[in-house]
Amino acid sequence: MINKLNLFLILASLLLLTSPRKQQESKLNSNDTPLEILIEYCTKNALLNQYPNKINVIGQPYPIGAQKQLLVQCLTYIQYGSLIVLVLFDSILKSKLSLWEQYISPNKMRVGILIYIGFNFIIQNLQSTGAFEVTINGQLIHSKLATGQMPTINQISHFVSSYI
Repeated sequence: MINKLNLFLILASLLLLTSPRKQQESKLNSNDTPLEILIEYCTKNALLNQYPNKINVIGQPYPIGAQKQLLVQCLTYIQYGSLIVLVLFDSILKSKLSLWEQYISPNKMRVGILIYIGFNFIIQNLQSTGAFEVTINGQLIHSKLATGQMPTINQISHFVSSYI
């Protein structure tokens, strides 16, 4: 049961936790006007608008290699196979394995969610390359893998204008 003192302590701690954030916000935006933040993410549309009917922009994922692709496929089969076993063979495995009866069967939903989310996390990390490669007519113009930096829209536009 919460008495008045506990309630006061909870409210005071909440007030202390939120006050530094308000101070930071006021330091960032002291003139009370909304900040305008521009995030350019649609390179394809920007280039097509700048060079209408002159270019064709193709976006595709960077290939991850045969070994990683095979590993991703195997993990996907294991993921869905585990979910199928969890749902369809529960009654059979419950009588055969004490571990299954004791831990997995009573928590099927949790185990299923853990399998699904855990395998998706691993698979997505394996498929992520961090690549942003710009090629024009088959010639590599910019490589994020080599430089470690994303090209700006101005850089890409400069690359394109030098070829047109």
